[in-house]
Amino acid sequence: MSTRKTILVNGGLAAVALAVIGSFFAQIAGMWVASQTPARIVDGNVVPTTDTSPADVTAVLAWRLPLTMAAIGFAIVAVAEGLRSLWKKPPAPAVTPTPTPEVEMQRMLRELEAAPPGEHQHV
Repeated sequence: MSTRKTILVNGGLAAVALAVIGSFFAQIAGMWVASQTPARIVDGNVVPTTDTSPADVTAVLAWRLPLTMAAIGFAIVAVAEGLRSLWKKPPAPAVTPTPTPEVEMQRMLRELEAAPPGEHQHV
């Protein structure tokens, strides 16, 4: 498999897995943010101390956390596969066996026997 295809396959699998895990984390974080909304009492009235409501934070986390985890996971796999391809030795070239003198002589004798009688070259 080529390095690009390996990066795409392994990086894609890592990105999908991390996006699913990130969506679980976003749900858990959204529940935590909703339960931890601080409030203070001013002149007998309850006033939230944040300008952002927990619903907005949960909505942002729902897409940002899985997307960020998937992008970082893909980048880590791409860097690791790239470094691995640089480290890996290139395949050795195919070695053609050199015929022994006996094998070469037998091949030449077969050629002489197969040739018509008038085509023999005398040295």
